[in-house]
Amino acid sequence: AITLIVGSFMFVGNSLDNRLISLMVDSISGALSFVDEESLEVDAFPVGITISPNGKFVYIANLQAATLAGFQIDPLTGTLTELADSPLGTGAGPFQPRFEPSGRYLFVSNANDISVTMYSMNNDTGALTPMDTVGAADTIDENPLDIEVHPRLPFLYISNEFEATISVFKYDESGMTAIPGSQFEIPGVNGANNVNIDPTGQYLYTSVANNYTFGPGQIFAYRIDQETGAIVELASS
Repeated sequence: AITLIVGSFMFVGNSLDNRLISLMVDSISGALSFVDEESLEVDAFPVGITISPNGKFVYIANLQAATLAGFQIDPLTGTLTELADSPLGTGAGPFQPRFEPSGRYLFVSNANDISVTMYSMNNDTGALTPMDTVGAADTIDENPLDIEVHPRLPFLYISNEFEATISVFKYDESGMTAIPGSQFEIPGVNGANNVNIDPTGQYLYTSVANNYTFGPGQIFAYRIDQETGAIVELASS
């Protein structure tokens, strides 16, 4: 898993040896160099990484350990310092952490217990406080993996791998609520992986794989209703 603050630092999670690596990006050549010769040890099987919108904190989900580790980023050197309340316990199999644009809320997909948890973040300290968890009873399907947050509107999109569906939630200071029509089924496939929204917030794209037959993968495109958050497949998809 890789994430990048453009022109400054890159952070890489190494799943096989449970390490978090900090790299400096040369703004002219793009060349990479180690911030520290020694990488940081994290809990078992780090996967998804995200950086807070204010650029001060990086969080990594450790799938096998069921924890979320948080670190403060030194803006000059890129050195990481683990937060006081890190690592934080999560649901089983945390996979992808994702912030909404303001940085007030962080969402984490918990693949193994079919849930998504919402946290509030302290903008000064980076401390996370659990706010809400939604699960199968709230239209989350088996193995929720990727999360995408609308760039302008308070909607959250989750790809559910095993059932090939996309769950959609509206969020606010009280938590998450499934919108009418969620889950949205992806026709003719049995594996939903990534989900992405274009910068204008008009369109959503999901990559899918036929996991059981090992057939060719596909990309589906949807138009996002700007009032309800619902998605409608494009005719050309």
